[in-house]
Amino acid sequence: MRARLGAVAAAAALAVVVPAHATTPAGPTPQITDVTGDANFINGQNFVDVPEQQTPVGASSADIASVLFQTTYANQTVKKTIVKMIKKKKVKKVITTTVKVPTGFTITMKLAAAPGPATIYRVTATKGACTDLFFEYTTNSVTEALIGSTDIICASDDEDATYDIAPATVTGSTITWTVPASQIPLNTQLTGIGAMTGIDSTALTGPFYDLAGGTASFTVGK
Repeated sequence: MRARLGAVAAAAALAVVVPAHATTPAGPTPQITDVTGDANFINGQNFVDVPEQQTPVGASSADIASVLFQTTYANQTVKKTIVKMIKKKKVKKVITTTVKVPTGFTITMKLAAAPGPATIYRVTATKGACTDLFFEYTTNSVTEALIGSTDIICASDDEDATYDIAPATVTGSTITWTVPASQIPLNTQLTGIGAMTGIDSTALTGPFYDLAGGTASFTVGK
């Protein structure tokens, strides 16, 4: 009987240590997800509409895996005066709290491999009158693969605006643009989100390595 009770107690202890419902929290959902292995110049080109095809030979450094738009926040200290009734008297007390304030957003393009030379990486969206808003990072040359230029432009000429942002950052196989609210204000809605990679247009105007699109939109500050 003692042996049986001991076995039951051990089983109960194990059940507490390793709960059956334990899960890993899911991360944010990208606005674009794309299959890898399809950066091969033949998918969704302007001159012919073909389904995405994965091929043994492809440019992994230009192969889009996902694109994620995320609002950025900064902590701000706020002082608030509260009034309490203590023994029928009003007593004021100042409390200090920390709140998160939206400051802009980031766009993170994840690739199948680290960015390569002489390649343009572009995320596209529609913003108000601008039907073709481009967020771009371009690597310069074979010898300067990771020294590139960063731009936000309204390629459709529907909007006369100049944007000023810091250079995009490259970490492993990801490229991240950081856009402050001073350049694209809070509550701005970005729709028609897409992405592409191609040969650096300063070297040659040619077809795209990879094209990707999604149906989700993004509102700055949400």
